[in-house]
Amino acid sequence: MPSKAVYVVNLDYLLYILLRRAPQEFERAAEEGMNKSVIDMSSSAKLNAPVDRDRLRSNIGHEVKTTFGEITGIVGTNVEYAPHMEYGTTHTKMPPPGVLDVWARRHGIPSGFLVARAILRRGGLRARKFMQKAFDQHKREVKPNLETAFARALKRLGF
Repeated sequence: MPSKAVYVVNLDYLLYILLRRAPQEFERAAEEGMNKSVIDMSSSAKLNAPVDRDRLRSNIGHEVKTTFGEITGIVGTNVEYAPHMEYGTTHTKMPPPGVLDVWARRHGIPSGFLVARAILRRGGLRARKFMQKAFDQHKREVKPNLETAFARALKRLGF
């Protein structure tokens, strides 16, 4: 019966790569893959965001966090009115007209009271879902982005 032999050359080096370099390479790859995903989501959110003075759109950002073997991609904004634009509002009372005065004047409306009253009559602001649309558009790309980054990590490790 014929037999076959497998010879492993440089087994010590191979083990060194797997035990020492691989964890850092794979963590780096996970960050690269997730970073590509959140950049794409952030770009789409900026394109979908409602624009008046560009404040909301210019304050959409992204972040990648790695803690204890978990990687998290975050896309968001710190603009205080962003939740109202994303989720909309339902009003049973009129919003404060003072916060709408500047917007109203910029759009040729004499006062924020008229805008607030119109919002009340419509039952609130409609949801724009600019963040949700961006997430839905790119969520299927996260896994392929990570797989591509892991493949590059294996190449860097010599596999």
